[in-house]
Order: sequence, then C-alpha cells, then structure tokens
Amino acid sequence: MQPVFDTPMNSAQAPIQVQLNFRSDSYSGGANITFTGGLNGDALFKTRLFLAEIILEDLPVHVSYSVSSENSSILGLSFGLTSNDDGEQMRILLAAGGKSFLPANLLNQFDEVITPSLVAEKKTLTGPSWILHESSIEIPGHTLTEIYAVCYPKADHSSSKLVPDQEQNLRKDSIVASSSFHAALGHISIKTSQTEFPNAASWMLSCENTSWTTASGGNRMINTKIIWELKTGDASTFMRYNIFVKRISKQLAAGSSSVIANEDFLGVTRLNCYYVSDLKVPAGVTTLVFIVQVCGLDGSCQKLEESPSFELPVEEKLINVV
Repeated sequence: MQPVFDTPMNSAQAPIQVQLNFRSDSYSGGANITFTGGLNGDALFKTRLFLAEIILEDLPVHVSYSVSSENSSILGLSFGLTSNDDGEQMRILLAAGGKSFLPANLLNQFDEVITPSLVAEKKTLTGPSWILHESSIEIPGHTLTEIYAVCYPKADHSSSKLVPDQEQNLRKDSIVASSSFHAALGHISIKTSQTEFPNAASWMLSCENTSWTTASGGNRMINTKIIWELKTGDASTFMRYNIFVKRISKQLAAGSSSVIANEDFLGVTRLNCYYVSDLKVPAGVTTLVFIVQVCGLDGSCQKLEESPSFELPVEEKLINVV
C-alpha cells in the first residue's frame, strides 16, 4: 500500500510539515517520511497514512516500524478498527513509552495504548539513530480500516507532584511555549508470520562492463552493472531490491592502520540487475562493496548486515582524466 496523506504536504497552516524524504537512509533502506515543526504544550498532531480493509482473524497481527526522533519528539502509530458485528469503532495507539510518555489530556483519545518492544537500533553518521519497534495486536472480529501517524511531545509527569497553583501556572506556560518537533518514519510492516530470506551465501553476485576514469583531486568515477541470481529456489516472491555501496579506505596513523567504511544508498530496482553510472570514488578508497538488500511482497526487507554483497577492488592505475 502507498501512503495516502489526509493533510496537505508542506502546508504552511499545519504545525507539523509532512514530507517524503528520498535522501537520507532509512532503517531498512529506501525513503522515509519526516515530521518537522513545533507543537504547543500537550498538543497532538496526526495525519492519515493508509486506508485499508484488512480483516483481523484469530491469529495475532505482528506490527513492526522504525522511527528516528530528536529530543522529546514522540512518533507513534494509531490503528483504526471496526467491529465486524456491530460496526463499533476503536482506536489503538502504538508508541514508545506507552501511557508514561503520553500527555494525560490525550489518554481519552485512544481505547488502548500499547508500549512496543525496542528490538534493534541502527546508528547513523549524522542525526539520531533508527529504532525498530515491534508489537502484536490480537483483536479477532475486527477490520483494520486506517493507520495514522501520531506526533506529540514526551510528557513530563513530574508536574503531578506540584501544588495546584504551580501545576496550573505550568499548564498555562506550556500552552504558550512551543517545542520543536522532528521525527521520521522509516517503514511499517504488518503480517501474521515472519518472512524468511535466503542467506547471503545463497546468492551469486558480480559486476560486469566495469569502466574507471579519473577526475581532478585524485577522485575516480566508476560505471558498472551489478547482477545477482539466486543459486537455488524462486526469487519471484521478492518485490524489490535496495542497492547500497560501502566505500572502504585504509588510513595510516602512528604506525597503525584503520579501516573506514562509509555506506550510501544508491537506489531501488525490481530487476535482478542495477546500473551504476558515474559513481564518485574518493582518493584513498581501496574497495567498493555493493550490497543488495532483498525485500519481500509484504514490504519487509532483509537486514543489511545479512544481505548479499560483492567486493570490487578499486583500480590503482588509470589513464583517462575528466
């Protein structure tokens, strides 16, 4: 399913700007959705991401999603459910910290608040880390109709220990003050079973039609075609492939050497090949590692550290200068 936003993107009237971000990496590769702006006091901002009609059977539904957030910014998911018997609607919130991070005045907006498990963290070179959240929802006899992204500032419940006059003044101040908000949603996965991916050794990867040129400053450029094939089995169940490159360089300092690897997202393909054109290779890089991240039909992707890869040594002597 593709996101369907119910608020105008980049609308100046909205307190939170919702944007599709194709530049920075996500937890499992590909693009992400950023939420940036400011929220007053205990305010809540939400925007619809998906409209659906998914009947929840007796099996539990496993939900996983990745979030990158700054400071006290909380980004959760709200699931709208409708009873198959009487049409009664209910709303469930999945968010880090659960009720302990949710402002008290917002508790009545949800029928149930679930605290997901924090199962993994992916650090980034710039900005906050990506956190993978997982939880299960088991509500048979209902249909999942919509999913909202919910933004709010982390609650400070220490004010409950204040005397009434202090608490009232603090509440007035919070209405006026606006705290900055910045968070990103990397992916959402909803399924009744886990997707099994072939291990990295199950794939054959190679590069063909490779050409190198030199540029000013000692930099190099490479053009190549990456191809891959599953040794045994059927690869038609995989929806897409995210392509990454890791530039490995060695630095000498005080008689010792250290290996530095910078990882970048290149693009997405539905084929079993990917063309790399004019990829910049800075001076000092000795090896390029192309990583092919496999993604299933349900949108889940294999972990990068478990994905197949191919190492391509950088040619040392080049003639062409551009």
